[in-house]
Amino acid sequence: MTYAKQGLKLIDDNIRIPLGKTVKRWFKLESFLIPMPSNLQFSDIKELRILPRNRCFYLEFVYKKKIVVPEELNPKNVLGIDPGINNWLSCVSNLGTSLIIDERKVKSLNQWYNKRVSILKEGKAQGYWDEQLAQITEKRNRQMRDAVNKAAKIVINHCLKHQIGTVVFGWNQGQRQEFIN
Repeated sequence: MTYAKQGLKLIDDNIRIPLGKTVKRWFKLESFLIPMPSNLQFSDIKELRILPRNRCFYLEFVYKKKIVVPEELNPKNVLGIDPGINNWLSCVSNLGTSLIIDERKVKSLNQWYNKRVSILKEGKAQGYWDEQLAQITEKRNRQMRDAVNKAAKIVINHCLKHQIGTVVFGWNQGQRQEFIN
């Protein structure tokens, strides 16, 4: 569900979300309240999205963010990023700087998840799903998102530090599915 700013109302430190005439008629419930996030101003919110995912509901606030003027970056300074099998990202620039982000933790989290899923689904029907699978899937997805965000931050900070204005990301289609000798 998506709610435009016009449909939302701030009451004390809570956002009032209307539910519509049908819900009001069926359930005698007109609206519900959610706490206003402390890191946002109500006036900045443009839209609120409620997304169902793995038996949970997530709120996404769409808001306008003030643009921070980046430091002067030189587009002739280039960072090449190669996603790999043993190292998650290997990065080399034409300035002679480099960095490697290893994959061990991410690989370990994914292996644990796959092992746990196979144990829980053992002997069950093809489309089997339950609350425990939903919980470990959601946890694994949060961990992966966090790892990707942290890796991106490391790469961006490296680019800012060395005034690298161009990033080239290598993409090897099917690399992880094939055996390399």
